[in-house]
Amino acid sequence: MTPLAIGLSSIVVAVALAIVALLGRPAVALAIGAWLAVTGILATTGVLHVPRPFVLPPLFAGGTLLLLRRRRAVLDAVPRGALIALQTFRLPVELVLWRMCAAGVIPARMTFEGRNFDILVGLTAIPIALFAARRPRLALAWHVASLGLLVNVVSIAVASAPHIVGTFPFIWLPAFLVPVALLAHIGGIREVLRRRRAS
Repeated sequence: MTPLAIGLSSIVVAVALAIVALLGRPAVALAIGAWLAVTGILATTGVLHVPRPFVLPPLFAGGTLLLLRRRRAVLDAVPRGALIALQTFRLPVELVLWRMCAAGVIPARMTFEGRNFDILVGLTAIPIALFAARRPRLALAWHVASLGLLVNVVSIAVASAPHIVGTFPFIWLPAFLVPVALLAHIGGIREVLRRRRAS
């Protein structure tokens, strides 16, 4: 594996372990492990020329935590601000994208040197998480703004359609990391609104 591949794989493993630790459910570990294995194996065969549909299964699985009443209790037990802190992973992801651009495998517009400002989310996640309990409006505004940045970078990636995102381990960018970022924002917004209603 190349240093870039090792770097991205390390980020994915770290994010997966963080999710398992936050949710505290063995089934979550099994589901994430199985999903990463399936998408990783498919990517090595070269069949994932259009990886975009692979964001749907994790979105569906994560959506059940938000929509089903029994499952929502799992999210309610997550420490306040943890879903914000989780978004720190977007900082090293942006650094990997930057190095991928330097290697000539993705266009500059997909990095912070172009039109991708997602690195700001990773840089601000920990400070915002520390103030989330005392400044719920700030946390809510941060989630909304960060969602906008996520939509921006995904739109750029879809328009650019770099071949490398269909290969191993870069398939995990659209198939795992993007859904995690999206669901963490949705869950974080729900957390802020739920606590405001309870106060």
